[in-house]
Amino acid sequence: MKRHHWIHGGRRADRARALSGMNLPPVLAVLDAHRRRRGPYTAAGTLLRQIIDHALQLDPGIGPRHFNEIAIAAPELAHRVPPVLAAFEWSLDREEKTRYYSRLHTFNLANGLAALLRDHLRALGGGPRTLVLENLDEADVTDQEFVAVLLRRTDLPDLTVVACTGTAQVTDPPGELPISLVRELDRCAQARAVTASENIDDGELEEFVEGCCLDDAPGPVARYARLSDEERAALHSAALESVLSAVHEEGEISLGLGAALFHAERAGDERLVNLLREAVRRCREFGLYSAAVELGRRGVSLVDPVADEDVWWEFTHAVAVCLSSLARADEAAEQFQEAAVRSQKHGVHSNITYGMAMLYARYYPEPRRDPRLARMWMNMHIVLTRQVEDPAKRAFESVFAHNGLALIEVREKQPEVALRLLEEGMSRLDAELEPGQYRLHRIVLRYNRAQVLMMSDRTEEALQEYWAVAEADPEFYEHYFQIGNLLRRLGRPAEAVDAYRTALAKSPPFPEAHYNIGDAELTQGRVQPALESFAEAVELDPTRLEAHVSYIELLVEVGRLDAARAALDRALTEIPARPELLTLKAQILSSGAAARQCLDEALHADPRYPQAWAVRAELAYQEGDLAGALADFDAAVALDDQPSFRFNRGVVHQDSGNLTEAAADFAAVLESSADDEALERLHQCTQPSGSVAHAG
Repeated sequence: MKRHHWIHGGRRADRARALSGMNLPPVLAVLDAHRRRRGPYTAAGTLLRQIIDHALQLDPGIGPRHFNEIAIAAPELAHRVPPVLAAFEWSLDREEKTRYYSRLHTFNLANGLAALLRDHLRALGGGPRTLVLENLDEADVTDQEFVAVLLRRTDLPDLTVVACTGTAQVTDPPGELPISLVRELDRCAQARAVTASENIDDGELEEFVEGCCLDDAPGPVARYARLSDEERAALHSAALESVLSAVHEEGEISLGLGAALFHAERAGDERLVNLLREAVRRCREFGLYSAAVELGRRGVSLVDPVADEDVWWEFTHAVAVCLSSLARADEAAEQFQEAAVRSQKHGVHSNITYGMAMLYARYYPEPRRDPRLARMWMNMHIVLTRQVEDPAKRAFESVFAHNGLALIEVREKQPEVALRLLEEGMSRLDAELEPGQYRLHRIVLRYNRAQVLMMSDRTEEALQEYWAVAEADPEFYEHYFQIGNLLRRLGRPAEAVDAYRTALAKSPPFPEAHYNIGDAELTQGRVQPALESFAEAVELDPTRLEAHVSYIELLVEVGRLDAARAALDRALTEIPARPELLTLKAQILSSGAAARQCLDEALHADPRYPQAWAVRAELAYQEGDLAGALADFDAAVALDDQPSFRFNRGVVHQDSGNLTEAAADFAAVLESSADDEALERLHQCTQPSGSVAHAG
């Protein structure tokens, strides 16, 4: 039975009536998620504003643990919690910021918000609760991600989510998605359709307008439609002044991303363009890229590209860059191409050439990346940077361009050339700029140098460089994550765990860190912490195959077979038909027709997966089918000539009387490792005597 619910169709009052007739746990909150109110995180931010006082009273540590989530989803509350994140980049002028969040940033924030809600519900003493979200079909992508995460997570067993949508079809945004609301609604929620009634509402027009015209009752909608253009504009002008007062005098920052823009547009207010500019800048800086694209396109439509080219380009460039970050590279290229057709300005074409180079070097999916085209565009960009008049700006832009060229060299397997470019850039900035100029870009250059050193297996040098970067920029989590990776590579797992935990303390939760902690803990023989970390990695992103495999294999290893079966069932639900998971299932079943069927399905999904051939060979051996076992081990060895496959094939050869072939397999095992049993069996094959053991 599905715990969550999806009420769709009709008007809001109809959905509310349907809700009132349902047998639900006590309601924690009813939230309007329509992005017209507060833009990104309209619903999540409203929830935070409602619960923050009680949450901090019950658990004062919840604020510092989730500062990132609170500060971005509900910026009005940032002053309520200690600022554990204070990366110096936020003290820089916007022109100096050359580092932006990844497209997974909002997904990680959604998981952090879910963890905050989980912690708060536990602090309340547990017990079932209901969270109702209206207008989810009109929510920003950030709120849709948040709700999808709530629907999918298994560590909120007492929370019932009721998602309410209108008559329009719920769709996911374009581009690569870490989670799909459409899928999670279909998978996790009981759907219930309602129809619109002819209810008449006598609400005041002022209230209707102040509510961003979201009341869909026929009465106020009809009265609003009967107003003259001047009357409507006057109502929205009054609402706009009230909203702007709340933004500037009461610190209600998020209203500037929603209601202020709506009222300014309906009022025909001349401030709309500047309000949009500020909203786009904020969304871009905080990694709220889908909103930045939507708002930026609104800005583009309002600005004359000839009469006000600079502002038009500001919107167009923001849209293109954010589309790139969202893995929507073709759309980004269209923006750049349109600007190239319209503009003859040096600065515009400089940004276009750099942006196009990055599309081909980084943002297109792997099969469509093209280092040659990337180099062509970057060379054009470098030529344009040489024409910048201001010496300091020319030095910065030239070094920034060669930093991009270094990425292309890495793509073309030329790390030494990339290192030279980065080091020359660092030296040039030191020589031509004041020490305090472009501080963040200097750090980015050192960070990139550390990455190239790591790729070149110069691990100790890379570690020293990352530590230097972390010292200069101590609040950015990524530095510590990379330090953890290098410490693992150097065989220092305890220190790696500390580095990963430092990274997590400075960021929203992200699955890679938890997975790597699990691996490092397991290296130290710390099984329970490893299990907990693998489980958390699965919880944060259950589409990560390696997290599932490591978690299930470790559960099997410690004898927790029921838990392993449950984890495997969930894994196959999230990422079905994966040969790795089907092979694990066969291993847990250990024998019989069901195990063989799993292996047949695994090999149908991927005939080149060697482990499935090897496990099917072991199953055939157990059933006494030596010929079948030999054929499957042959296939496994042909795909992956690893010692364990060789050893087991040698056993089958030995049992089949093929002693020459068996001896060859055992000898191959001994070439790669000192295996006592392989040595003994080799002796048996060359001087036959004694008993033999089973394959497996």
